[in-house]
Amino acid sequence: MTTTAIQTIEAAGLSPILSRLRGIKDCYEYTTKVFIDYLCKEWKGELTAESVQAYIKSLGQVKDGKRLRASTRAFYISGLKNRLRGIFAGDSLSSNDKLKGIALTEFLNTIKSPKRNSLRVPKNRILSDDEIGRLLSGSVPPISLWCELLLDTGLRISEALNLLRTDCTIHGNTVTARVCGKGSKERFVEFPKDLYDRLTTFFDSGDTICSHNGKPYSRSYASIGIARATKRLCGHSVSAHGMRHSFATRFAANHQQADSIKKLSKMLGHSSTSLTLNLYVDSTPDSTDWSDCVVRPKVSA
Repeated sequence: MTTTAIQTIEAAGLSPILSRLRGIKDCYEYTTKVFIDYLCKEWKGELTAESVQAYIKSLGQVKDGKRLRASTRAFYISGLKNRLRGIFAGDSLSSNDKLKGIALTEFLNTIKSPKRNSLRVPKNRILSDDEIGRLLSGSVPPISLWCELLLDTGLRISEALNLLRTDCTIHGNTVTARVCGKGSKERFVEFPKDLYDRLTTFFDSGDTICSHNGKPYSRSYASIGIARATKRLCGHSVSAHGMRHSFATRFAANHQQADSIKKLSKMLGHSSTSLTLNLYVDSTPDSTDWSDCVVRPKVSA
């Protein structure tokens, strides 16, 4: 089916479920588009267990002489499962779509992600020292401030955007922040007071240190902005989560002792030290001239 045919199907109207899938703006926006385009091209827009299974099988096929890595296929599949489960959990679907959702949810529960040879973070998802310098000096707030905070703390983007002012305590030139992460798990991170001052000066006086009109920025807005900035300034797109990977990789490279890795695991909010080791030890890029895991040029307010 040609691109024109796909456009014809979309013009005639995607199903309510597919329309909602396409309308969500987050880190799975591109992979969702790939999925919907596949359904329109190969299945005339039909969303069934068979079409989903065929799509997942297609991810492992060779296209233009290339095959997606297991980690990339796992990301595509995870995004699809999360998106569909979120849609089916809503209350505004028709009775027919709800029944379809029950059947598809049961099918999604049987899908397993491809096994990866290693859990280690790929080097293209980690910024080098030179790339960090170009990113922070070449971008402007709020993007530069978000990147700096993520690179200094290893926070997830959602944690950074929802960091409360009342959870930040100043100790001389350092700020200690209490973070409520995945599973409501509490941990503490530190970052320079000068960064805290620039954050609270640039953003308005809401409850969070990154407020906009009294409310936190959306995760998708910040994530898309960071990905675009790294693409423009570093030559390849690195996600907001890549800032976390960059922080952790450099910490692990410069602090190989067991107690240091345990400290890193706690800072990241990992469930176990073994997960931290599998992700970051020996996955450092070529440039590792990193003082205390943070190398960043001075950024004006």
